[in-house]
Amino acid sequence: MARALELMRSGDSFALATVVWRQPPSSGQHGSRAIIKTAISPTVAEAGDCSCTIYSPEGDLVVGGGAVQIHFHAGGDGIRKIFELHGGTISDGDIFIVNDPYDGASHMPDLWVVAPQFCNGTLISRIN
Repeated sequence: MARALELMRSGDSFALATVVWRQPPSSGQHGSRAIIKTAISPTVAEAGDCSCTIYSPEGDLVVGGGAVQIHFHAGGDGIRKIFELHGGTISDGDIFIVNDPYDGASHMPDLWVVAPQFCNGTLISRIN
């Protein structure tokens, strides 16, 4: 975990992905399975239309889990928009919800829940 935190701070997304993917099951896949198991909507529970991703603080994809890969890339736009609008005020415990198709969601039914993650007061990632 310490190595992953060091890589997140350095901004080396490729090296970070290598470290994270070495730990099966990946965080993204595990999170996606948890969403599917707890979903009420048939779109998610039966069709698996969901994803769980981890982004760098800048909005670069680190790990993506789930069957809908367009979510992985669209989410980065939402992360960047959140940072643009709220960058100086984001703090530990904040949660953001995005469903704007021009800023992070691929279409109106998509709903992104973004949880910034902090370590010792420093923003280290965003889980989507």
